[in-house]
Amino acid sequence: MPNYKKMYFTLLNGMEDAINILIAAQQKCEDLYCDDNEIIPLEILKKENDEGN
Repeated sequence: MPNYKKMYFTLLNGMEDAINILIAAQQKCEDLYCDDNEIIPLEILKKENDEGN
């Protein structure tokens, strides 16, 4: 008979590890973004009206 408890916790631990890897990658990217001193100005574009108004 399969050990469902062991299977469940193996899967649960793997998912937790995967989530933690993704969180760490996101945090690293946020740090890289915040450390970049280059300021890029935003440009607001007008929305074109389909009716020609």
